[in-house]
Amino acid sequence: MMRPTVRRAGPQALMSPVLARLNGFSPLSAALVEQIEGLGRRTETVAAGATLVEAGDLATRPCFIVDGWACRLRMLPDGRRQLFNLLIPGDGLGVSIHPHPLAQSHATALTRVTTVDASVLLDPVSEEIRRLMVRIAAQDESLLLGHIVRLGRQTAYERTAHLLVEIGRRLQASGVGEAAAYHFPVTQEALADMLGLSIVHVNRTLQQLRRDGLIDMVRGEMHLLNLDTLMSISDFQPSGAVPTPQA
Repeated sequence: MMRPTVRRAGPQALMSPVLARLNGFSPLSAALVEQIEGLGRRTETVAAGATLVEAGDLATRPCFIVDGWACRLRMLPDGRRQLFNLLIPGDGLGVSIHPHPLAQSHATALTRVTTVDASVLLDPVSEEIRRLMVRIAAQDESLLLGHIVRLGRQTAYERTAHLLVEIGRRLQASGVGEAAAYHFPVTQEALADMLGLSIVHVNRTLQQLRRDGLIDMVRGEMHLLNLDTLMSISDFQPSGAVPTPQA
């Protein structure tokens, strides 16, 4: 496992993705805002490709991602991998009301990633933090269930559209992007491993979405040109929303 380097940064601006995401669940108390801003006094940065968490490890150093992108994944013995989730600024690793939770998957940096230690928020766990962690866990479960449906029942075209919409909404919630326009540093290889497709299939699908006038990507900036259509064709359900079964 690669050891992180330590650097200093302005704490208030650095913590804005975490504050934005948590405040989206319920308004934060002034005391908690001050506590979260204090986490940004010491940061740790790792390079793209670094392992943030090993599967099976106890999460002894809970942290929040404040810059960069990572992913959760599992590796097969032959080198194939399945990505479960993309981790963006505002997301946590090992942040749980349970002490030292067991990591169920690897977490790897897709870009240069900066994190802050979140241990002080969990020792002890306040009632406000406990409520937030319960809501985060529910949202994470909703995202995972959506991913299962995406892989199991959707076409390549639908699942790609679904993921792009989901990412935009998550970035908007963390205040680091807009629902229909955001920085997208994910390679087609990582997309393929996320969507259960070959790299060639991912490339063809993205090109088709471009030809249909639904997306555009220029110099790493993703633009969803018709968000309503993308949500419709992918049957996108906002996190927490449950579709009505059809008779």
